[in-house]
Amino acid sequence: QQQQQQQQPERQQERQEGASSDEGRKLFIGQVPTTMGVEALRALFEPHGELEDLFIHKKGSNGVHQGCAFATYATAQAATAAIQALHESRTLEGAKDKLVVKLADSRRAHGQPRGGFGDGR
Repeated sequence: QQQQQQQQPERQQERQEGASSDEGRKLFIGQVPTTMGVEALRALFEPHGELEDLFIHKKGSNGVHQGCAFATYATAQAATAAIQALHESRTLEGAKDKLVVKLADSRRAHGQPRGGFGDGR
């Protein structure tokens, strides 16, 4: 029985790490200077864990940099480590305020309405 209890947390962790959902692993990054490229941003976030995805949010057909980005880590633990290390830790050159690093709103990240009624309310 003790062995089963030890295996349960391991299985839960495997499910979390292998899950297709990015909940708890996807971060919103705000106050990204428009002059900063994805490689410079990657250098800032990679030390905190394996990145599965990192992109700078751009708008329109001309790809105007919106001053924010999204990062998806392989594990929720890595995402949490990045938040703890980077949120409001510094002001990046060219930014107006301190760096914002927080969990991404999964509803908005998936293009769903903000309201709880499914109709945008």
